[in-house]
Amino acid sequence: MKVLFFIFLLIPLFKICIAAEDADKIIGDLPGTTFKVNFDQYSGYLNAGNGGKWKFFYWLVESQTGNSSNDPLIVWFTGGPGCSSLGAMYQEMGPFYINSDGKTLFENIYSWNKVLKFA
Repeated sequence: MKVLFFIFLLIPLFKICIAAEDADKIIGDLPGTTFKVNFDQYSGYLNAGNGGKWKFFYWLVESQTGNSSNDPLIVWFTGGPGCSSLGAMYQEMGPFYINSDGKTLFENIYSWNKVLKFA
């Protein structure tokens, strides 16, 4: 079972992280962003089987250090039936939080794509 998990899920994710498609690159800031986004983002779909009928959605957010090729990579899985992984992206550890107006985003200063230095 672990081997199947690795083959069908993790290998495509490594492929994304090695060479994200330029066609999947998010150009500019997300709508409603209230701060300057200083990292690259990629979003799209991967074929997951059944002749391309099944797809995995991905959102790759690169490191904010400017050295994403050498920084560690975190793969975050969350969600489940009736729950989107975007909840974690916007309410937990992602680089964005949703403002109370429901229309704008503000920066998560403790985002997982930052290298935090503690005293």
